[in-house]
Amino acid sequence: PERLHLSVVAGAPYGGPIATVRNEHVFQPVRGNLNPELQTWTSAGRLVASRPWVHTGLLAMGWSSQERLVCVFTNGVVRTFSVMCEELHHFTVDERIEKTEGGAILCSLWSSGVALLTRKHTLFANHSMTRSGDA
Repeated sequence: PERLHLSVVAGAPYGGPIATVRNEHVFQPVRGNLNPELQTWTSAGRLVASRPWVHTGLLAMGWSSQERLVCVFTNGVVRTFSVMCEELHHFTVDERIEKTEGGAILCSLWSSGVALLTRKHTLFANHSMTRSGDA
């Protein structure tokens, strides 16, 4: 609880699970393990699961309507995880986000999709949390 301001936090609706991961944009003093972890918690604060976090460029994190953790990155990659921190899906919304648009700067998640705004002010929407092709 005292470290939440150093993390990206996403809570599922209706008292569902809570996910945390180290915020790479906040300077943090070295304490203990240097390797960041994705962690899921019950709404009562008990650790459910954790896994090493090797990804960079996290732009947004939230929960889908199926209680899957959705992580969106600046390069347009979307990764979904189970409550047990198991990776379920991995896809790129559109290759142009990183190659020609300069990366994403803003993201909005809804229960069954994601929208990304790029540096060149192009909007990409994907109406699935499991695959691309809807942009």
